[in-house]
Amino acid sequence: MLGKKGMEISINVIVMIVLGIVMFGASMAIFTNIFQNVVQVGEVMDESITNDIIRRFPSSELVFLPEDNKAPRTRFFGTDKDVVFYIGIRNDQDTRQNFKIIISPTQTSAELGMEDEHIIFDPGPYEIGAKEEKVFLFIVSVEGLPSGSQYGVVVGVEREDLVEGGVPHGQPRIAYVNLR
Repeated sequence: MLGKKGMEISINVIVMIVLGIVMFGASMAIFTNIFQNVVQVGEVMDESITNDIIRRFPSSELVFLPEDNKAPRTRFFGTDKDVVFYIGIRNDQDTRQNFKIIISPTQTSAELGMEDEHIIFDPGPYEIGAKEEKVFLFIVSVEGLPSGSQYGVVVGVEREDLVEGGVPHGQPRIAYVNLR
Protein backbone atom coordinates (compact mmCIF):
# COMPACT_ATOMS: atom_id res chain seq x y z
CA MET A 1 0.00 0.00 0.00
CA LEU A 2 1.29 3.47 -0.91
CA GLY A 3 1.82 6.02 1.78
CA LYS A 4 0.44 9.57 1.62
CA LYS A 5 3.71 10.85 0.05
CA GLY A 6 3.56 8.22 -2.69
CA MET A 7 -0.01 9.19 -3.57
CA GLU A 8 0.89 12.90 -3.86
CA ILE A 9 3.73 12.16 -6.24
CA SER A 10 1.48 10.01 -8.40
CA ILE A 11 -1.18 12.72 -8.69
CA ASN A 12 1.48 15.34 -9.52
CA VAL A 13 2.93 13.12 -12.23
CA ILE A 14 -0.52 12.55 -13.75
CA VAL A 15 -1.25 16.31 -13.75
CA MET A 16 2.08 17.02 -15.45
CA ILE A 17 1.44 14.38 -18.10
CA VAL A 18 -2.03 15.79 -18.85
CA LEU A 19 -0.64 19.35 -19.09
CA GLY A 20 2.12 18.15 -21.40
CA ILE A 21 -0.38 16.45 -23.72
CA VAL A 22 -2.58 19.55 -23.84
CA MET A 23 0.37 21.83 -24.63
CA PHE A 24 1.65 19.41 -27.29
CA GLY A 25 -1.79 19.36 -28.94
CA ALA A 26 -2.03 23.15 -28.94
CA SER A 27 1.46 23.45 -30.43
CA MET A 28 0.63 20.97 -33.18
CA ALA A 29 -2.57 22.90 -34.06
CA ILE A 30 -0.62 26.16 -34.38
CA PHE A 31 2.12 24.62 -36.55
CA THR A 32 -0.43 22.82 -38.74
CA ASN A 33 -2.23 26.12 -39.40
CA ILE A 34 1.04 27.87 -40.29
CA PHE A 35 2.14 25.13 -42.69
CA GLN A 36 -1.29 24.97 -44.36
CA ASN A 37 -0.95 28.67 -45.23
CA VAL A 38 2.53 28.09 -46.68
CA VAL A 39 1.24 25.23 -48.84
CA GLN A 40 -1.65 27.41 -50.06
CA VAL A 41 0.74 30.14 -51.19
CA GLY A 42 2.93 27.68 -53.07
CA GLU A 43 -0.01 25.99 -54.79
CA VAL A 44 -1.58 29.23 -56.03
CA MET A 45 1.47 30.70 -57.78
CA ASP A 46 2.23 29.23 -61.18
CA GLU A 47 4.14 30.26 -64.28
CA SER A 48 1.10 30.96 -66.49
CA ILE A 49 -0.29 33.47 -63.99
CA THR A 50 3.12 35.12 -63.60
CA ASN A 51 3.60 35.41 -67.37
CA ASP A 52 0.09 36.84 -67.84
CA ILE A 53 0.62 39.52 -65.19
CA ILE A 54 4.03 40.50 -66.58
CA ARG A 55 2.51 40.70 -70.08
CA ARG A 56 -0.21 43.07 -68.80
CA PHE A 57 2.21 45.13 -66.65
CA PRO A 58 1.85 48.77 -67.81
CA SER A 59 5.21 50.13 -68.96
CA SER A 60 4.66 53.36 -67.00
CA GLU A 61 4.10 51.60 -63.64
CA LEU A 62 6.59 50.38 -61.04
CA VAL A 63 3.99 48.51 -58.98
CA PHE A 64 1.10 46.69 -60.64
CA LEU A 65 -1.89 45.20 -58.84
CA PRO A 66 -4.20 43.73 -61.49
CA GLU A 67 -7.77 44.99 -61.16
CA ASP A 68 -6.92 47.37 -58.32
CA ASN A 69 -9.61 49.99 -57.64
CA LYS A 70 -11.71 48.63 -60.53
CA ALA A 71 -13.24 45.26 -59.72
CA PRO A 72 -13.38 44.27 -56.07
CA ARG A 73 -13.20 40.51 -55.55
CA THR A 74 -16.54 39.28 -54.22
CA ARG A 75 -16.77 36.37 -51.81
CA PHE A 76 -20.06 35.12 -50.51
CA PHE A 77 -20.13 34.61 -46.79
CA GLY A 78 -19.49 30.99 -45.85
CA THR A 79 -17.94 29.93 -49.17
CA ASP A 80 -14.34 30.84 -49.94
CA LYS A 81 -12.40 32.00 -46.91
CA ASP A 82 -9.31 33.23 -48.78
CA VAL A 83 -8.88 35.70 -51.63
CA VAL A 84 -5.64 35.60 -53.62
CA PHE A 85 -4.11 38.77 -55.08
CA TYR A 86 -1.01 39.19 -57.20
CA ILE A 87 1.39 42.12 -57.20
CA GLY A 88 3.96 42.89 -59.87
CA ILE A 89 7.10 44.86 -59.05
CA ARG A 90 9.38 46.39 -61.68
CA ASN A 91 12.97 47.29 -60.91
CA ASP A 92 13.66 50.37 -63.05
CA GLN A 93 17.22 50.66 -61.74
CA ASP A 94 20.35 49.63 -63.68
CA THR A 95 21.46 47.33 -60.83
CA ARG A 96 19.95 44.55 -58.75
CA GLN A 97 17.82 45.92 -55.94
CA ASN A 98 16.10 44.57 -52.84
CA PHE A 99 12.40 45.27 -52.45
CA LYS A 100 10.10 44.88 -49.47
CA ILE A 101 6.30 44.51 -49.69
CA ILE A 102 4.19 46.30 -47.08
CA ILE A 103 0.51 45.36 -46.75
CA SER A 104 -1.95 46.52 -44.11
CA PRO A 105 -5.73 46.95 -43.74
CA THR A 106 -7.21 50.32 -44.66
CA GLN A 107 -8.42 52.36 -41.70
CA THR A 108 -12.06 51.58 -42.54
CA SER A 109 -11.30 47.85 -42.75
CA ALA A 110 -9.49 47.95 -39.42
CA GLU A 111 -12.53 49.59 -37.86
CA LEU A 112 -14.68 46.74 -39.26
CA GLY A 113 -12.45 44.17 -37.53
CA MET A 114 -9.80 43.34 -40.13
CA GLU A 115 -6.37 42.82 -38.58
CA ASP A 116 -2.87 42.18 -39.92
CA GLU A 117 -3.45 38.47 -39.23
CA HIS A 118 -6.06 38.44 -42.04
CA ILE A 119 -3.28 39.17 -44.56
CA ILE A 120 -0.95 36.28 -45.42
CA PHE A 121 2.25 37.25 -47.26
CA ASP A 122 6.02 37.25 -47.09
CA PRO A 123 7.28 40.85 -46.92
CA GLY A 124 10.70 39.96 -48.29
CA PRO A 125 13.16 41.48 -49.00
CA TYR A 126 13.17 40.21 -52.58
CA GLU A 127 16.09 40.70 -54.93
CA ILE A 128 15.03 41.78 -58.41
CA GLY A 129 17.49 42.09 -61.28
CA ALA A 130 18.13 45.26 -63.27
CA LYS A 131 15.15 46.24 -65.46
CA GLU A 132 13.32 43.08 -64.40
CA GLU A 133 9.71 42.44 -63.29
CA LYS A 134 8.65 39.85 -60.74
CA VAL A 135 5.24 38.76 -59.50
CA PHE A 136 4.37 37.93 -55.89
CA LEU A 137 1.13 37.02 -54.20
CA PHE A 138 -0.67 37.72 -51.00
CA ILE A 139 -3.80 36.21 -49.51
CA VAL A 140 -6.57 38.01 -47.66
CA SER A 141 -8.36 35.65 -45.30
CA VAL A 142 -11.95 36.76 -44.74
CA GLU A 143 -12.62 34.09 -42.13
CA GLY A 144 -14.18 35.62 -39.04
CA LEU A 145 -15.00 38.98 -40.67
CA PRO A 146 -18.60 40.22 -40.64
CA SER A 147 -20.43 39.86 -43.96
CA GLY A 148 -22.06 42.70 -45.87
CA SER A 149 -18.97 44.90 -46.01
CA GLN A 150 -16.14 45.83 -48.32
CA TYR A 151 -12.62 45.36 -46.99
CA GLY A 152 -9.52 46.98 -48.40
CA VAL A 153 -5.81 46.46 -47.96
CA VAL A 154 -3.14 49.00 -48.83
CA VAL A 155 -0.25 47.48 -50.79
CA GLY A 156 3.03 49.37 -50.90
CA VAL A 157 6.55 48.57 -52.00
CA GLU A 158 9.83 49.92 -50.65
CA ARG A 159 13.20 49.72 -52.36
CA GLU A 160 15.97 49.17 -49.85
CA ASP A 161 18.57 51.91 -49.99
CA LEU A 162 21.84 51.56 -48.10
CA VAL A 163 21.90 55.26 -47.25
CA GLU A 164 18.25 56.15 -46.71
CA GLY A 165 16.77 52.81 -45.62
CA GLY A 166 13.40 51.99 -47.22
CA VAL A 167 12.49 54.27 -50.12
CA PRO A 168 8.90 54.21 -51.44
CA HIS A 169 8.79 52.54 -54.85
CA GLY A 170 5.85 53.40 -57.09
CA GLN A 171 2.41 54.36 -55.83
CA PRO A 172 0.61 52.40 -53.10
CA ARG A 173 -2.36 50.40 -54.39
CA ILE A 174 -5.55 49.25 -52.71
CA ALA A 175 -7.05 45.81 -53.18
CA TYR A 176 -10.70 45.33 -52.23
CA VAL A 177 -12.74 42.32 -51.14
CA ASN A 178 -16.54 42.46 -50.99
CA LEU A 179 -17.95 40.07 -48.40
CA ARG A 180 -21.64 39.40 -49.03
